Formats: sequence, C-alpha cells, structure tokens
Amino acid sequence: MNRRGWGRRGVDERAAAGLAIRHDEAVAHLREGRPELAVPQLEQILIGCRTVFGVRQGPTLTVEGNLAVAYLCAERLDEGHALLLDVYKTRQRVLGVGDPDTLAAGDCLATAHRLLGRNAEAVALGKRVAAARTQVLGRSHLDTLTSRMGLALAYLAAGAVPEARAQLQTALGDAEGAHGRTHPHVIELRVALAKAHAADGQMMAAVAELDEAIAASETTYGPEHQETADLHAERDELQPAAT
Repeated sequence: MNRRGWGRRGVDERAAAGLAIRHDEAVAHLREGRPELAVPQLEQILIGCRTVFGVRQGPTLTVEGNLAVAYLCAERLDEGHALLLDVYKTRQRVLGVGDPDTLAAGDCLATAHRLLGRNAEAVALGKRVAAARTQVLGRSHLDTLTSRMGLALAYLAAGAVPEARAQLQTALGDAEGAHGRTHPHVIELRVALAKAHAADGQMMAAVAELDEAIAASETTYGPEHQETADLHAERDELQPAAT
C-alpha cells in the first residue's frame, strides 16, 4: 500500500495531492476493518488517478491493488479476484516480475485463488511468490513470512496437510528466531500451525500451539484484547477433542 509516484512532475499537483490524501483515508478505513467505507472511496479515487496520472502509472496501479484487496475484505470475491488478476498481469508488464509491488499483487492474488477454492492455482502462485521473496528479501523478512504462511494455508485448503505443517514449522522457526515469540507474525504463524495440527487430528499439539499463541497475544495485545479473546475461544473449541 505504498505511494510510489504520487509526486510526479508534469501532472496537476493540486489534484494529485488531493487524491493522495483521500487514498490515505481510504487505506486507513481498510486497516481499521471497514471495507464498506474503503470500497466506494477507492472506486472514486481510481477514476481520478486514471485521469490525472494515466492508466498504467504507479499511483493508479497502487489504487487498483488496494481496491482489489478492499473487495476481498468486503467479501466481493469475484470482483476482487478479477481485479487482482488484471493488477498482477499489469504490474508484471510495467514494473517487472520481481518488483516488490508485483510480488505483493501476486501474494494477494494467491489468497484470492484460495478464497475462491482455486487451490491448485493458489499453491502454484504461492510457491512462486514465496520463492521470489525468499531470494530477494531473505527467509525471515515479514513479507516473505506472509507469503510462506499464505502458501501453507493454500496447501491446507488443498488437503496437503503434511506440506502445510512442514511449511509452517520452518516459517515459525525462522520468524521466532528473527522477531521473537511475541511478534504478531509469529502469533499468526503459530495459530495457523495449530489449525494444521487439528486438520491432521493432532489435537493436543494444536492446543499446545494455541496456548503459546495466547501467552504471546496477552503480552503483545493484552489479556482483554479481542485478538486474545478469539484465541481463547479457538482453544476452548479444540480442548474437548484433546482430552
């Protein structure tokens, strides 16, 4: 969600600045979990960006990507998937296959594939993006860890539980070593590993991972935070099967 190129020369600076401010507001709505507010704003901003910057310029590509993510968050999956497919192909042509923004779009598209049940495509694309980010950024970079978890979730959705568990275990080890046990990415990876254990029928291992995640969440977010409460609920749901 960067703002590459918003200050380009040769464009209406006042219009560009206004679009940038409105874009930041829409992204804030998205981060706050309010896609119903973000979507209409981003749709209007996209029209403005295409007029001010052009169809294939940086700000326009950024807004298209964020709008696609907003569609997914608003459960408008078909619209989000179609736009992400176009965004990914366009970024490959304009920015290059290994550009960070291209890889970010690929990561989102792999998630959209998974949400639509296109699991083979999700796994294939997830592999490519995770490998590219590992090569460019390293195994423990937060973007790489996001892609590795996404690949594991795609494996899980495809029924490839051993592959999902192996991916999550190695990613969790890398993440914890680099960022510490209480980092949000580490917590998310641990929760995903618990789901993989549960899918494999290993309920005691799943509960143990959730216990670790709960302890870390209490440190990071606080005992009363919604994230912590949700983890307690997941653990309580699994606990009877683990005894």
